[in-house]
Amino acid sequence: MAGGDVFVSLRMANLGTNDDFEGIGVLAYVSPIALVLFLSELYHIKPHDSAKRLYTLLFVNLLFVVASMAKVAIFFLIVPSIVICKIKYNIKISKILLWGACLVLFLSVIQLGRDYEKGDNVYKIVVEMFTAYLFAGVPAMDQVLEEGAYSGLWGESVFNSFYKLLKVLGFDIQFGTGKLFEGSGGYAMVPIPTNVFSCLYDFYIDFGVTGIAIFGCLTGLYSTTLYRLAQRKHIWALILYSHIFASLSLEFFADFIFRMLSSSIQLFFWCYFLYHKSFLKNILNSR
Repeated sequence: MAGGDVFVSLRMANLGTNDDFEGIGVLAYVSPIALVLFLSELYHIKPHDSAKRLYTLLFVNLLFVVASMAKVAIFFLIVPSIVICKIKYNIKISKILLWGACLVLFLSVIQLGRDYEKGDNVYKIVVEMFTAYLFAGVPAMDQVLEEGAYSGLWGESVFNSFYKLLKVLGFDIQFGTGKLFEGSGGYAMVPIPTNVFSCLYDFYIDFGVTGIAIFGCLTGLYSTTLYRLAQRKHIWALILYSHIFASLSLEFFADFIFRMLSSSIQLFFWCYFLYHKSFLKNILNSR
């Protein structure tokens, strides 16, 4: 199997579209706690401490990134790390720019790995990726409004995680019965094909303009509450806020708070549990 085939198969397996190549399965539920432990270690480590545990946790998280072949996975690893370091250590802008450059490099490598078999040159693949992510959302959302797209189930996109859980439990859940760019596989032409519709998309197709207003307020309330708790030195809230900060940074692309509701709940549980169990706090503080 060629290298490009491996990357594409990994991505398809994690999307559930490749029956011949198994994804990471239940290990996907380990990913949130691996991220929480890494960010916790990053916050608590001191200059004279051994960095072995930090690097081990970083390596584990990078394995999950490679296994998923999702660009957002590396984004949600690097950006929260930058937030933690900025708040805890007040790192310089030059270092933030350096990490930003590394993020761009990682995103490009993942995209190249996934598009390896298309035969396009490197420049075209990378430029089209950033063009779609940075500029396609607004015109694509305009096409959504013109077509009057809607989802087939009540809250199908916003509460997708719960519908998937019900399906696993044996309920007969039928997805994809609404009107979502019929005949184009869910892609808008702007003029390149894109499924980037900005953060408004999921709320609109599920609940219309009312959904945009309601979930916009909920997003603001949630992120503001975490920010204020983080300012009061609640470390569990700081870790969650660093993750929310990454989500808010991608609002021009898509909503990653409610779309990744299952992961958000898991992150909240592990953060709160980690800092409200004395024996776990002792492990974090031990060197």
